[in-house]
Amino acid sequence: MARALLLLDIYKNLGYDVVGVGAKDLSASWEFLLDEARKRGLVFVSTNLLHKERPLFPPFVVMERSGLCIGITAVTAKRMGQTSHDKEIRVEDPESALAPVVEELRKRTDLVILLSSLGEEEDEKLLARVKGIDILVGSGPGTRLHSPGKFEGTYLLRPNEKGKSIGEATVLFDSDRRLKDVQGRLVLLTEDYPEDEEIRMKVDALYERSKAASGQEIPGAVPE
Repeated sequence: MARALLLLDIYKNLGYDVVGVGAKDLSASWEFLLDEARKRGLVFVSTNLLHKERPLFPPFVVMERSGLCIGITAVTAKRMGQTSHDKEIRVEDPESALAPVVEELRKRTDLVILLSSLGEEEDEKLLARVKGIDILVGSGPGTRLHSPGKFEGTYLLRPNEKGKSIGEATVLFDSDRRLKDVQGRLVLLTEDYPEDEEIRMKVDALYERSKAASGQEIPGAVPE
């Protein structure tokens, strides 16, 4: 849980407006995630996660930026069911859950953004069937896109895994508030960029606690 808390702190420090629920985000429990996210002012969304047949998270968020009304929604991969310990959680078919949400957002907003943890192949299947999504920000299996791609009229953004890059996108509209283009790039977080000292201290502390608890070096950890 300490690692999960650190990740939530990082999301807050980065200024995330909305977070899509990923395949491993309920490894502790959904109560834990909702409670800790709320403490940090973070909003997690998912259209297709149900608990006792009721939506577990808000299906979307609508916000205003630069005079535009933006709708952000998310779909969670079915492999979530393999990582959650709560047997009353059900991962609904993404297409069935998403289609009515996109239809509603199209009526209410200028821009519809989908956060997806399905992976590239499943994303393309979804976009072929659900129309009206302007931008898809994808994670999971697939090719990283160093500049925006496009599929079935939807712009595609796909960063590196495990926070190895920061994505930058500029969304352009015409005078009639219609989406004109999406330009962007991936900034790879190489050693050329200075570390955030506050986060580094938290990572070091987590590493030391984990090492002390296990009595051995932590695989994949590289302390100074």
